[in-house]
Amino acid sequence: MRERLKKSLSWISDLVKVDMTSLTKAGFWTNLAQGVNMLTAFGINIVFARLLSATIIGEYKYFLSINALLQSVTLSGLGTVVTQAISRKEFGVYPLAIQRALRWGGVVIAIGAVAAIVLGIVQHDAQLGLIIFFLACVTPLNDAAALYANVLIGQQRFTSLALRQMSASVAQFFALALVSIFFPGSISLLFALIMANLILNVLWSYQLWNKNSEARPHHSDDIRFAYHLSFINAFSSVSSQADRLIVFHALGPISLAIYSFAVAVPKQIRTMFGFVGSFALPRYASKDPRQLLASVQKHFLLAQLVLLPLMVLYIIAAPTIYQYLFPNYQEAARLSMIYALITPVYGNYSGVGLQVLKNASALYKMNVFTFCVMVSSLLAGWQLGGITGIVIGFVIAKYIGSLTTYLVLHYQVKQLVRTTT
Repeated sequence: MRERLKKSLSWISDLVKVDMTSLTKAGFWTNLAQGVNMLTAFGINIVFARLLSATIIGEYKYFLSINALLQSVTLSGLGTVVTQAISRKEFGVYPLAIQRALRWGGVVIAIGAVAAIVLGIVQHDAQLGLIIFFLACVTPLNDAAALYANVLIGQQRFTSLALRQMSASVAQFFALALVSIFFPGSISLLFALIMANLILNVLWSYQLWNKNSEARPHHSDDIRFAYHLSFINAFSSVSSQADRLIVFHALGPISLAIYSFAVAVPKQIRTMFGFVGSFALPRYASKDPRQLLASVQKHFLLAQLVLLPLMVLYIIAAPTIYQYLFPNYQEAARLSMIYALITPVYGNYSGVGLQVLKNASALYKMNVFTFCVMVSSLLAGWQLGGITGIVIGFVIAKYIGSLTTYLVLHYQVKQLVRTTT
């Protein structure tokens, strides 16, 4: 019976390009962590909707977008590089990656300082300038400490990762809930979230470092590629925040609060399938790149068996969900139903395949193109239809970007096959 089960898991692993043996062993904790993440995300949104004004929520979401913009100038590509290197048993890349991330932090702090000075002197908004400078000082340390997660993914220690993610979700929930009750305000909420993440990431990074303190840093071509990947990721990071920034500056914080509630539930689906992509990366990294295209195609088709029914069910249930959970934001239900149309895109892991191929030129061109498509679609949508037009523009841009990513991967794989035959 055991042998038959092992053979079945092996066959499924080859089919979906995910290590199903490791996934099955960690399945209980992984699924529990995903459940806890979703419950805490729902919970904090309910707390916000019941206790906070739309203005506070909108400003808080805007500050989070600014934080994401600062993360776009960090060495975000180190995470992918660490995962790939660890999957090849090259643990020495981890301490080197932390060193590089902290050194690059000086650049991030300098950018934050310049932004703070400009906002204080030119825009006369010293408060926002101080917030940006605070985030610029904390972000490099937080990102460096968070690399522990990429080590665990590379080692396929998904149970350990799931337990830590679950703890982080619970800590974030209580931190934000307590602040919402006793110190309601957009700045206090931001501070609570950032410090909760920082403390836990530093603690877990310190534990992992001590357990592997004998590993010596070694120079790797992967680290050089991380600089390219980080610059490429900057376009994706800015693109992912463009919708919120446009909503805030064009329509105000209340509209951003409504928009945030509209995307809250569909984003949990994206988070869940993004985690599945973490399982796929070590598997892809250890295989012949010429097998990537078939793997991505199979993975996408199998994902649709879950994503398409899930999308239909959510669109049907959305009005009821918002009526009972977010009664003050029922107008967000219609926007959420439109936003949910991007659900099938979450099963496309062509971007993971491109990262494995390490073709920096192709990644640059693709990300610049998708960035331009996203910004132009959002601006056109805003001019034509306000907040509804922005949501429609976002959906269209996501489909164009997903198709573009697949076509680039297809072309790169075919070129690779031609040059090696």
